[in-house]
Amino acid sequence: MTRRARALENLDRDIRDHIERETQDNIERGMPPEEARYAALRKFGNVTRVAEDTREVWSLVWLHQLIQDVRYGCRMLRRIRASPWW
Repeated sequence: MTRRARALENLDRDIRDHIERETQDNIERGMPPEEARYAALRKFGNVTRVAEDTREVWSLVWLHQLIQDVRYGCRMLRRIRASPWW
């Protein structure tokens, strides 16, 4: 299994766990199980949208880190070329 596949699987599991914990909390507050699950889903929001937004953030973070690494590499190359021992 690839790292990306594991990350997506973990994301799905985390979302399910969050909704299940909220459902359990609602049941403990006296809601019937079906109503408790519905309330937990309403509170969490659109599950698909949250998963897509999270994946998008992961993609943007990777790109941002790549740009930072390239800039750092260019600065180091310029610094090396400017040094007197080169």
